[in-house]
Amino acid sequence: MLWRLPKVELHLHLVGAIRPATVCAQARRYAPDSPFCHDDWQASFWSFSDLTTALAALRQVTQIVLRSADDYYLVARECFEDLAAQQVIYTEVSVGQPKHPPGHPHYVSLPDTLAAIEQARREVEARTPLRVGLILGLSRGPEDASVAARACQWVEQAVAARDRGAAVVGVDLHGDEQTFPSPQPFVAAFRLAAQAGLGRRAHAGEAAGATSVWDCLHQLDVQRIAHGVRAVEDPALVAHLAQAGVVLDVCPTSNVWTGLAPSVAAHPIRALHEAGVRVTVSSDDPLLMATTVTEELGHLHRDLGFSLRDLGRFMVTAAAQSFQPAAMRATLVRTLQDTWPS
Repeated sequence: MLWRLPKVELHLHLVGAIRPATVCAQARRYAPDSPFCHDDWQASFWSFSDLTTALAALRQVTQIVLRSADDYYLVARECFEDLAAQQVIYTEVSVGQPKHPPGHPHYVSLPDTLAAIEQARREVEARTPLRVGLILGLSRGPEDASVAARACQWVEQAVAARDRGAAVVGVDLHGDEQTFPSPQPFVAAFRLAAQAGLGRRAHAGEAAGATSVWDCLHQLDVQRIAHGVRAVEDPALVAHLAQAGVVLDVCPTSNVWTGLAPSVAAHPIRALHEAGVRVTVSSDDPLLMATTVTEELGHLHRDLGFSLRDLGRFMVTAAAQSFQPAAMRATLVRTLQDTWPS
């Protein structure tokens, strides 16, 4: 039944949603001596136990798979097709900043990346009910002027693409919050995003604790937190999230894989929900976590006892708190309310 119901997925990384078979095909094309050339490459590759090692493993994959704008088109089209096959009717997909500096043989500029993804979006939307919003993901780094300047440049480029018709709806802070805990280098970029009418989200409370969430709330003026589940370590923060209506885009299986919870059954989403914190449910990185948003909902139903009505409310929350225009949000909310059990 879950597979047939319409869904909204807000926390999904494009580079983490590449099909395993596509990794293999791209490796055979670009790096025929790499371990990714074997059909069963996944069986022995993923061995991470925390966020830092997970990000390092994913970088090894993307350095081979994504070397041109055409590669971004391919993985985006496949990602959107996979979402549509699950009856996802709206998604917000995070697109990272350029992987290499200008002049590198595999450099793809942000405008070229967004143009390729836009082509895929338009093609898939033309033949499925899926609608896609794109979120620019800025990666954490050292506190210096060059990081801040580049972040502002990329926000300006994303806004320019939006103004030309691209489906850019928001900005996000990604990356290793253990190594680079401060969001300070991104304050100006997030201010630019707010002035341009983009939604704001930050990854926090995943590898680092509640202080990371507080910092992003205070310094970046975010409307949503990606993960944020370590907020349970600070009752004052939980109360603030509930009162202020800050939404957590939660990915339970991802949190198990990176060591935040020993199992989905022990995940803090139940405690957060019962404390009045609004949450959404997503898959994060299906390539790494071997899951989908549909499977995540199934885990919450089986392992944590959430009813179909509860899951429907999570979907409605996702629709209502998405970064799309108000009229589209309202239509999406009505669709979900009309189809999920009440």
